[in-house]
Amino acid sequence: MKKTFSLFFLISFVSCAQQTDKKNNDIVKKTLALPTKTISNSPLSISNVAKEIAVQTKVNELPLNLIGTFKIPSYINAQGYIRPKWAVWWNFWGKPFSDNQLNPWDVGLMGNATIVPEFYHGNGKRGFEYIYSYDLEHGKPWQKDIDPVVGKSYQDFISTIPYQHRFFEGSLEGGKKLSSIGIEGAYDFGRSTVLDATMGWGDNIKGKSHRGLVAIDVEDGTADYGDELHRALLIGMAENTTGDISSDYGGPINTLGYIHDRETGENAMFYYPDAEGNYTSRKAKFSEDWQASTPPISIPSKGVVNKRPIDYPNIIPSNEVSFYANEFFRQGENFDLGNGNSIVINKYGVTRNTEHFLARAGTLLEWQSWYCRYKLNNRRNKMLTKVIADKGPIGLNPYVKLSNGNTVPDAVMEHRGKMAGRRYAFDIVTINYMNNVDLHQWDKNSFIDNKAHDTYIGFFAGIKMLMTNGGADAYLDMVPQYWETEQSYDHKNWAKHKAVEWADSPNILPCRTKVGKKKLEAMCWRTEGIEPTEVWLRANVDGVYQEIHITPDAWETTNPIYKNTALKQIPKADKDYFYTFQNFK
Repeated sequence: MKKTFSLFFLISFVSCAQQTDKKNNDIVKKTLALPTKTISNSPLSISNVAKEIAVQTKVNELPLNLIGTFKIPSYINAQGYIRPKWAVWWNFWGKPFSDNQLNPWDVGLMGNATIVPEFYHGNGKRGFEYIYSYDLEHGKPWQKDIDPVVGKSYQDFISTIPYQHRFFEGSLEGGKKLSSIGIEGAYDFGRSTVLDATMGWGDNIKGKSHRGLVAIDVEDGTADYGDELHRALLIGMAENTTGDISSDYGGPINTLGYIHDRETGENAMFYYPDAEGNYTSRKAKFSEDWQASTPPISIPSKGVVNKRPIDYPNIIPSNEVSFYANEFFRQGENFDLGNGNSIVINKYGVTRNTEHFLARAGTLLEWQSWYCRYKLNNRRNKMLTKVIADKGPIGLNPYVKLSNGNTVPDAVMEHRGKMAGRRYAFDIVTINYMNNVDLHQWDKNSFIDNKAHDTYIGFFAGIKMLMTNGGADAYLDMVPQYWETEQSYDHKNWAKHKAVEWADSPNILPCRTKVGKKKLEAMCWRTEGIEPTEVWLRANVDGVYQEIHITPDAWETTNPIYKNTALKQIPKADKDYFYTFQNFK
């Protein structure tokens, strides 16, 4: 998998996008009526199940039974198919599901892409999670296409998985290039990806595969910048499945994961729109795949006439946020480079030697989500925001520097497999959600190394908290306020912070709100344990300023040593987050 975040330049927008800007000017032009009154409250944070689960130390085990089962809030889309309101897609390890006799969707995952014939590293339970489509030992088809261990064919097995939970991922990597097969070949490659035999034929609809999501990992560069061949691939996928489709790096914005200007080191403000919702800086670059000015493509032999990705509601913009190992160490910790050098982690200000992981994730998420909401008519989008540090290549981390400014190579190879830990994983899940971005988790590497997987306790605890406390039920009606979130530390002076600014100072508390009809959702994160613990948030809900006072005694934790501790007695360093969903009926 590539370790980049994609982005490009938009020149003009079609009239429907302009109409969408006008319709949604609650954020862009701020023309809503001024609130007539203020209503304040001081709630305690909603808790989470990780607090109830001991730190996991056994290798290659994940006791998902301790998470508990729950339903994924879903709806019927305009095409008549079941879709999750907010989705988390899982693209690796299957062993925890067979170990605990659970389906992925029992614990908040819409689908698991590793339900394939050649199950990854032999993990999983044959017949429960996977089935062989042919005799691997002899390299021949099964007699009558029946796996004798399970007693049925792979196609029939796939058909027992509810269509909305079928998640599969193809790839174009290993040196393969769309340029070698041309525009018709690119369309056919997309078509064959969604119709792949290993994905089941049992209940295709009028020649289309019946899926929840089919993603593709395109590694030839066409997804990064967008071009006619990549658009042909996307259209070939979209036209031949009832499911949603995405190219992992096929989002509207590409900065290769950087949230600071690589020439000056300053915050990359040029990727934020101005007050009128326009991008005016020449440094801002956007994918031509999502520009209305890009000429449509036609492929007469395939029946494609004057089409763009925006013409297909089932094409989901997507991108990736990946991390270096030092970003998963906390502020002030010592980071051994393994070559005689070490650094003390500093994530703040111009002297930082390590990127602030939540500032990176929050910035890239709000850039993409805002664009998809206000420039692409509120189009669904997703992000591969990883909970494993696999950003590479090793030695090119621009933030590992000595005091003299020289870059120091990271010589410890295992740093690349550093897991986020339960606290940071919880934050990664929730920052995706608060930006209304589906989460696509990919992490095959971590399960090769015989590790304990406490990270995923935080991961699943975040999903459960969000899906069982009303927020995910109202998800489609909630509008993220992004960098327009208002907060105050003295209840007098109010400020708004772009996510990139969270790394300016530990005195800036990362907070985000979402607003719906008679609803307000709010979350704040103390990733480093040194941020403020008292803040006021406010938002305009139906013409009324609804105000939340977060006190030092209101914060929750993911740390199980405080399982039976009153919130006000949790030490400041372990006050992890505040989350509330309020319905003003």
